[in-house]
Amino acid sequence: MVSRLLSVAVSLIYLLPGIAASADTFAVPEYAGAEAGLIVIECVPEGGTVGHRFRGVVVDTGDSPHEVILTTLHGFPATADVVTERCAVAGVKDRRYPIRAIWRPSFRARGAVDDWAVVVTGRKFREQIWRQRVRSEPVALEGQPDDLAAKVRLPLRFLGTERSCALRTPESVGVDLEAGLFSHTCRSWSGHSGSPVLAVDEHGAFILGIHVGRRWMIQTGQSLRIGRVIDSEILDAVRQATHWRR
Repeated sequence: MVSRLLSVAVSLIYLLPGIAASADTFAVPEYAGAEAGLIVIECVPEGGTVGHRFRGVVVDTGDSPHEVILTTLHGFPATADVVTERCAVAGVKDRRYPIRAIWRPSFRARGAVDDWAVVVTGRKFREQIWRQRVRSEPVALEGQPDDLAAKVRLPLRFLGTERSCALRTPESVGVDLEAGLFSHTCRSWSGHSGSPVLAVDEHGAFILGIHVGRRWMIQTGQSLRIGRVIDSEILDAVRQATHWRR
């Protein structure tokens, strides 16, 4: 195993849309915004009128009476009470849906490993939108994606800007990332954290993980794009959010 190296995290925020799968390719829906699974979350500080805005992906939960959204954690206030008081989801045509509950890591001292959150709205979006699927079982083996050769895609907001991308092995980057993290080659910029990294199986596209940002590796002198894999911890939060009742 390659030795673990010290790293310095470089911050990012969020962006994304929805995707369908056909054979080995991903077809981008001919629309953008919440209709394609791209939502905006805004948290307004006390006494303010303009808040911090970031992104999240709408999860396909079947007949759940509310929306379940997977995103990164670093855009939210520190306490759940403040989240439900000051944060809302902006859906289609910027219609606001208050956040009613949040699930996040119980242990938050592991940096990017703990940079995820699941939230629910009080009701479903009124309009028809695209929702992304999570698999019923974790896609991680010993903390890493179980198929590092899988074709992946990080959907962007604008059509025509995506390209094929891949997961990177520890040997190719010269470092072992913490369990729960992976590196990828998908095109991304500041504002894209929270975007789903999608793979495809026999049922279509599914969320392999979420993009959390870039990390500068001091010893190797390179910047890595880092994702958080969907493991049992995140799946459990999605299940709890799916069955949440007021």
